[in-house]
Amino acid sequence: GVPAVLFVLPDSLSFASTGGAANISISSNTNWSIADNAAWISVDSSNGSNNRIVQVVCLPNDSTGARSALLTVSAVGAPTRTLRIVQSGALPVLSAAPLALSYADTGGVRTFSISSNSAWSLAESLSWLSVAPASGFGNATVTATALSNPDTLPRSGSVALSSPGLATVTLNVNQFGKIPSLSIVPDSFVFTPFADTALLTIFSNVNWTISESLTWIRVSALTGTNNG
Repeated sequence: GVPAVLFVLPDSLSFASTGGAANISISSNTNWSIADNAAWISVDSSNGSNNRIVQVVCLPNDSTGARSALLTVSAVGAPTRTLRIVQSGALPVLSAAPLALSYADTGGVRTFSISSNSAWSLAESLSWLSVAPASGFGNATVTATALSNPDTLPRSGSVALSSPGLATVTLNVNQFGKIPSLSIVPDSFVFTPFADTALLTIFSNVNWTISESLTWIRVSALTGTNNG
């Protein structure tokens, strides 16, 4: 009988990171089959006979690394043909949203999203803020926790998101200060006709001063901070 023949052209395919489709030409006089070793490659005909044009479909590559696969065309009695497929990696990307986090004076938890296809890390030097996770690969949701602000003044800082070869993304963090408060207990005194002493308790979260114009009253502390 006539010997089996099997040829495949071209013997390699190259795809961009976005994927796509390309054709290969099978020349044969017998039945043949196609097998691949990658989930991101598919063909519109995995088996057939004689001559055929077969479409090879490549899925997008979201990773920054290039990848390769083999397409094997075989037929009984004919040499097996191997087609090498290569696909380039995607350009690295890095972004975050939102880019600003705001907290009440009581602190709390906020989250932000990282969009990436490579390794990334977070850096911050704020004693009152923590982020988790502080590093990762690909897309992620990060939790940022702020402690209570004991001061009446607002405070702010930043978190730096970085990935090798890409511009650093900066997230701004702001926290309100406590609302100033001041109260005293009691709010009045009644003294005996004799020399007498009374205790005044001050509840505050700010600096305070006491003033009086009575020659017969003495106050032990005219200034102070917070409770006193």
